[in-house]
Parts: sequence; C-alpha cells; structure tokens
Amino acid sequence: MTGPGEQDLKEQAAAYALGALSPDEARAFEAYLGTSPEARREVAEYREVNALLAIGTGGSATPAAALRM
Repeated sequence: MTGPGEQDLKEQAAAYALGALSPDEARAFEAYLGTSPEARREVAEYREVNALLAIGTGGSATPAAALRM
C-alpha cells in the first residue's frame, strides 16, 4: 500500500490549517510541507482566513471534534 499522493496532500492544506487532520495525516502533511513552498504558502493563507473568520465570529473558527476526519 502506498502513502498519499502529492495531489491528495495538496488537497489537505485547508484541513491541516484548521487542525482537522488525524495525527497520521498531519504527520504526512508536515513531511510534505518540508518539501513544498507552495503548500507552506497555502497553509499560511488558510490560517490567515481562519483568523479573520474567528475575529468575525467573535470566537474560534476551529471545527468541533465531531466534524474532524
């Protein structure tokens, strides 16, 4: 069985920025972050949007545990 492909990892940037990946998925994505400036930029952008949403909602924009994968 092979690990996640690069396209799969690219699609996880938003979930990673929200803290919604499982520990195994997060570790795999973090390894990918070390090799991809584009992924680091995307995560930074998603985190910025998440912070703006939190400000706009007056609370945390982090998903509830029940909504995490």
